[in-house]
Amino acid sequence: MKGLLEWLDNHGGWRRWLAAACAVLLLGGCFWQSHRLPDMGGANPARMPVSAENAKLIDTSDDGGSLESSEPQEVVVHVSGAVAHPGVYTLSGRARVNDAIAAAGGALPEADTEALNLAQRLTDGTKIVVPRQGEAAPPATAPGTISAADPAGGRISLNTASLEDLQKLSGIGPAKAQAIVAYREAHNGFRSVEELKQVSGIGEKTYDRLAADIQL
Repeated sequence: MKGLLEWLDNHGGWRRWLAAACAVLLLGGCFWQSHRLPDMGGANPARMPVSAENAKLIDTSDDGGSLESSEPQEVVVHVSGAVAHPGVYTLSGRARVNDAIAAAGGALPEADTEALNLAQRLTDGTKIVVPRQGEAAPPATAPGTISAADPAGGRISLNTASLEDLQKLSGIGPAKAQAIVAYREAHNGFRSVEELKQVSGIGEKTYDRLAADIQL
């Protein structure tokens, strides 16, 4: 070592040689650091960033069952009264009273179709009674029966009333009328007048006030 130091001192000073060697090592290290390949072997796939588009796909991948409609595919209805071919018919789950009458061959010339709500959605098991002109239609006393309004009692049918008819009831505005119709369609009609209390916004007090003015 002593001989090496004497040689370096005789050839320009060992300190300058040492500084030059350190500079070379430093530059070499910087070059290697900037050009080395990324280490992909230790990457954790679970921590890889997820794009917004992929995240949306992941969030909706398990929603297949929720997209299915709750509406029935078909409904079976009984059409009677002033129609060409009274009977039982199977219709689309989105069918209305007018569709049921058409399926029964259409209304007879003497039929009073104005007494019915032809736009009323049908539910499975519905019976439609088409009255004749000047004929007093039977009251809709059976669940799921669609007929003209009861002229004697003047009660509103929970199963057949339109939004406008429901709003004739005391304390029933557009929002509550819509809630009643939504419940009726979701449950294929009311089974009893007391079931009205199951509708959102209809409590005991409201029901007690309406009980004398409603029927199935």
